[in-house]
Amino acid sequence: MRIRQEVEFSFEPRVEKDGTMWSAYCDELGMASCGTTREQAEDNLVKTVQTLMRVLRRRGILEQTLTSVGFEWKVVETNGVRVVA
Repeated sequence: MRIRQEVEFSFEPRVEKDGTMWSAYCDELGMASCGTTREQAEDNLVKTVQTLMRVLRRRGILEQTLTSVGFEWKVVETNGVRVVA
């Protein structure tokens, strides 16, 4: 049996322009990315956060890490299966 757990993570990036470059920040995770346009900086940040989530999940420390920076988890029960989400 395989159980797939998905995490929904929402954040509003802080975006700043410095000269010809744009920087996008996820203050909640202390992450940043950049690009030559605002959209590119935001897209790069989303990819960076997605990569972090995948690595943390593979290492088995996703919940612990997100909890340590202030995120809350809830237990969802579907068809008798309890999942922490």
